[in-house]
Amino acid sequence: PANDAVRVGVIGSGGRARHLMKSFPKLDGVRLTAVCDVWDAARAEGKKLADPRAAETKRYQDVLDNKDVDAVLIGAPDHWHVPLTVAACAAGKDVYVEKPLTHDLAEGKAVIDAVTAA
Repeated sequence: PANDAVRVGVIGSGGRARHLMKSFPKLDGVRLTAVCDVWDAARAEGKKLADPRAAETKRYQDVLDNKDVDAVLIGAPDHWHVPLTVAACAAGKDVYVEKPLTHDLAEGKAVIDAVTAA
């Protein structure tokens, strides 16, 4: 993007996501600009690792609608990986999500279709 940094929003800031978030300060040109989790404690812990001005929300759609977010790190439970990836692609965001991405082949096609449509 035309920005001086890739601005990342985190959807699901539980243990694994926070482990990944700890590596972000080592990356040049990357800022954590939004943290989302339905659990208050997980969101608060994730917020501590993000930019001090980062948005904080319980609603993943708020992150996807946020113009200050270029990409998302999906750290939600496994059954949310496909729907969040598809929604993020539809919102024009780049996506990082870990395994398992899908649970069956139909979900894989939905992700491929979302990526190619983006």
